[in-house]
Amino acid sequence: MESTYRLLAQHKEGYWAAHAPASLRLSVLDLDTSASAADPYAGLKQDFPLAKDLIAATAVAPLTGRSTSSDRRHPCLKPTRYPPPPARTA
Repeated sequence: MESTYRLLAQHKEGYWAAHAPASLRLSVLDLDTSASAADPYAGLKQDFPLAKDLIAATAVAPLTGRSTSSDRRHPCLKPTRYPPPPARTA
């Protein structure tokens, strides 16, 4: 997943670098890179791994709908168990 996100971000960066209006200044912020001494985004870069870990800890498996760690979702977001439909008679 991370490599897919990185690939898409690189494609978007390349697109906007080639197609951005001349009056618009664009830059890409890569939070996975290390912060330098004068980096104005150093705090974000240092906190980003923690944010990724928190998201991963509460992630939901896409195919099963079950939590990948423990089920901490709000009751409204949990899958509802419906009774099976009545048996059909011919």
